Amino acid sequence: MSQRLTIFSCPKPFKGHIEIIQRNAVQSWARLSLKPQVILIGDEKGVEEVAREFGIEYIGSIKRNAYGTPLLSSIFETAGQRSRGEFQCYVNADIILTNKIADALEQCPRFFKEFLGVVRRLEINIEKPLDFASDWERQVEGIYRENGKLQDHTAIDCFIFPKGMVDHFPDLALGRPMWDNWFIYDTQRKKIPVIDLTPVLPIYHQNHDYAHLKDNTWEGPEGDENRRLAGGYSYLYTIADSDYLLTHNGLKKNTRRHVSKFIRHLKTAYHRYIQHDAGW
Repeated sequence: MSQRLTIFSCPKPFKGHIEIIQRNAVQSWARLSLKPQVILIGDEKGVEEVAREFGIEYIGSIKRNAYGTPLLSSIFETAGQRSRGEFQCYVNADIILTNKIADALEQCPRFFKEFLGVVRRLEINIEKPLDFASDWERQVEGIYRENGKLQDHTAIDCFIFPKGMVDHFPDLALGRPMWDNWFIYDTQRKKIPVIDLTPVLPIYHQNHDYAHLKDNTWEGPEGDENRRLAGGYSYLYTIADSDYLLTHNGLKKNTRRHVSKFIRHLKTAYHRYIQHDAGW
């Protein structure tokens, strides 16, 4: 029997606070009742060792840009080749998943053969390892009730889609602007529905600093290159552009897409004005 879900991610180096939260995240994936195939990608410090420790798969070879940043084209291609799951889930390596992901996988295929599921993340503060010997999901829910908040529609850290649906990804840099926005845009360009899973699927982002970055991710040459490859601010699609919302009462049309479209047009006009660049 084939596995139902493949989860893949490209972690940062395992050191300091990042190590704690990434180990929390990886263990949450490996312990899901679906028993997913989990793949860690990249040769950063500690990635292979953590994969070995938790008995999950590891792919070390990854293509990078001139600045050493992993490329999404390589991540998705290598994960797709290794994947055994009926569905794939790309998730950032600081995101805790829970067993509620099974509900989303059960419902979405009832409505569409192909789809892209996206989720607004819940922000929480975690400073120490979770106790996975106890009810860890309840631990996380408790932490969220104490200090958590729902992020806005631009926080896109998790994508779920059927295997084989993604056949192309530009050489966009991971962790730099607009790769996630391009993914939503390109999916809708192909007339594949984008579903906001937020009402039924909590995903928990463990807050951290950005000391691993040498400069601002939005400005600078890597940000500029990502925006160029993605097509510019006109393609700054977010979760607010989803076609549907999956709720506990079924699938509902997103009736507020026009608001997101209007805001995107304003942002595009603004950046054209300040940059004096008609190409954006």
